[in-house]
Amino acid sequence: MEGLVRQRGSIKASLTNFAKYVSNLLRSDELLPENVFDLQERLNSLECSMLQRFADIQDKIDRDCDETELEDEHDERCEFENKYYKVLATAKNILANNKKLL
Repeated sequence: MEGLVRQRGSIKASLTNFAKYVSNLLRSDELLPENVFDLQERLNSLECSMLQRFADIQDKIDRDCDETELEDEHDERCEFENKYYKVLATAKNILANNKKLL
């Protein structure tokens, strides 16, 4: 199970890195076209795989953990999903507000 937790941690770190990237874009006074294209590519990559990879690993962890740990594992899933959807919404909002650069 240690390996699964490590894999989950890696996915969570990737989401955190993307969230920092998006946050930096929000602080920018002006976005360049390459910033918008870069964000679009990162978002496409993130949407295609991250949530499913996390869910697959979390399902395995849930199956392997004992009953006393299950609630904590459900909290892990909920926390990740909430962060994932919030970051996606923020990124999509940036893209929508900068359509003219695409």
